[in-house]
Amino acid sequence: MALEGEVLKGEALEGGMPWSVDDPVDSLRRGVKGLTGEDYQGWLPSRLSEQVRELATVRERLEAEYVRLLAEWDRQRPGPSTARSAQPPGCLLILRCCATMRADRSRRRS
Repeated sequence: MALEGEVLKGEALEGGMPWSVDDPVDSLRRGVKGLTGEDYQGWLPSRLSEQVRELATVRERLEAEYVRLLAEWDRQRPGPSTARSAQPPGCLLILRCCATMRADRSRRRS
């Protein structure tokens, strides 16, 4: 239940932008900001390896969520279907993202 003045997750504020008290993207921004200031000097190699694996896992999940959101955005884009090409801009971004993820995986295996 939202407190007075709060908006429930998924509801739209003026201007149509969804917002919530617990915005996951804002949490991500804060997390990345925390990582940016992290001093890795003095960490044991095993701890550094663990951090690299954890960050790679989080990155892959974030990229997958980005693709999912982009697909939904592309699906909901307004405009007549006749004006849309066989591969609208959103689809091109998804293809680019998938190609980038494949290239990243190849580099990690090397």
